[in-house]
Amino acid sequence: MSGVGGCALWGRAGWRPGRHGVGTPDDGRGRTLRPSVGIDPFLVMEGAAALLRAGYVIAAADYPGLGVAGQSSYLVGASEAYRMLDSVRAARSLVAGPGPSTPLWGHLQGGQAVLFAGQLAGSYAPELRVRADAVAAPATELGTLLHDDIGDISGVTIGSYAFAAYSSVYASPYPGLSLSTILPPAGVAATPPMADLCLFGQMLTIHALARPLIGGYLSADPSTTPPWSELLAENTPASAPLGVPLFVAQGLKDELVGPAATSAYVARVCAAGEHVVFRQYPDDDHSSISNAAVPDVLPFFASALAGTAPASTC
Repeated sequence: MSGVGGCALWGRAGWRPGRHGVGTPDDGRGRTLRPSVGIDPFLVMEGAAALLRAGYVIAAADYPGLGVAGQSSYLVGASEAYRMLDSVRAARSLVAGPGPSTPLWGHLQGGQAVLFAGQLAGSYAPELRVRADAVAAPATELGTLLHDDIGDISGVTIGSYAFAAYSSVYASPYPGLSLSTILPPAGVAATPPMADLCLFGQMLTIHALARPLIGGYLSADPSTTPPWSELLAENTPASAPLGVPLFVAQGLKDELVGPAATSAYVARVCAAGEHVVFRQYPDDDHSSISNAAVPDVLPFFASALAGTAPASTC
């Protein structure tokens, strides 16, 4: 899966017909800008061309509520995972041959979706036979990422997407959930309009709303303020085992998903006994890491699907 800005979230699951598969979801903003009806997804899904040349089928899905005001599932791990796995089910119904094995690939929030899909596939969609996961700069340690990014315009923008999604998705199970418990009045007023905008084509508008909030977007720390703290923990991967080889790519010049956050996630899953191949790319930042990792992801998938995954770096 590859994620683009705060607007498109890809999770890829596919396969060589009758053999293997790779899967992808997207979380966009604005109906006309979501990949299924707007921009050409093959222009923004990192690795799509290489995967197709290698003989994979790519499945991509819009998340529930995508493009519907107040109905986003941004950074809601289980929802992302179910939509990714459902997209593979739908694609498989169109491909003749025996059921393929499925590798998953994602970037940023797409990486979060891949990790949750890997955790949930065995119980939700065991017929898909997920055999490998690969992520680049994944959204994992959500509390850490919030602290790292909230002081700049990207953090305010992404924060608005997440806070608006959580306040909508979790309103019923958490009746006391309110933006006013973590945001000042100006943040409460600006969050819904920001969350309904897409960085593709609407960057100037969303940044105009976000800029005055830099340095003052939060009135309380969501990572320590219930029930927001519980929601961040619930949507942080590694609460359940993956059980398949995992490839993690991280650019050391990434200022959005800091290398320390990804290293902390890798340390947790290694301690849990997962099979992890962790690669760091000294010259890559958040925008370049997915493309930089693709040449390593392809042989990782091929070997994992053949049952000969590279040795774990844990």
